[in-house]
Amino acid sequence: MNDRFAGRTAIITGAGRGIGLAVAERLVAEGTKVVLTGRNADAPAEAVAALGGEELAVGLGPGIRGVDGGCTLGGGA
Repeated sequence: MNDRFAGRTAIITGAGRGIGLAVAERLVAEGTKVVLTGRNADAPAEAVAALGGEELAVGLGPGIRGVDGGCTLGGGA
């Protein structure tokens, strides 16, 4: 791969497995740091480890809310 996305960060929802994880793998290979969300706390944590650790990826579990409290990433009520 190359570093065409070096120095950039991407937020990927549903990145604990499947297509989301495949997208995260490709972006990391291209130099991107990724923030992963999932419906449970385990999937993003496992994906971070699989992608090479916290230098390359950060995992967020369910119930992450936006600053206004109205937006939820990764599920949760």
